Amino acid sequence: MEGYLLIYLIVLVVVFLICREIVCWYWKIDKRLEVLKSIDNKLSYLMPDAFKQDKIKKENEINKKPVIKKYDSEYWRNYNKDK
Repeated sequence: MEGYLLIYLIVLVVVFLICREIVCWYWKIDKRLEVLKSIDNKLSYLMPDAFKQDKIKKENEINKKPVIKKYDSEYWRNYNKDK
C-alpha cells in the first residue's frame, strides 16, 4: 500500500509540473517576466539614484515619528508676524 501511495504522489507532482508549464506557456507568463526584468534593468541603468532615493524615502516615511511641538510663545509670535 505504501508503494502505491509513493507512486501516486510522484505521478501527481509530475502532472502538476506539466500542467503548470502548459499554463505558463499559454498565458506567456515566462515572456512577461523576461520583459519586466529587462525593463527593470534598463530603468535602473538610466536612473540608478532614483531607485535609491525612493527606497530611502519609503524607509523614512515608515520610521518617521510624529513631531509634537510644545507650546512656545516665541514661535507663535513669529507665526503671527509672518502672516
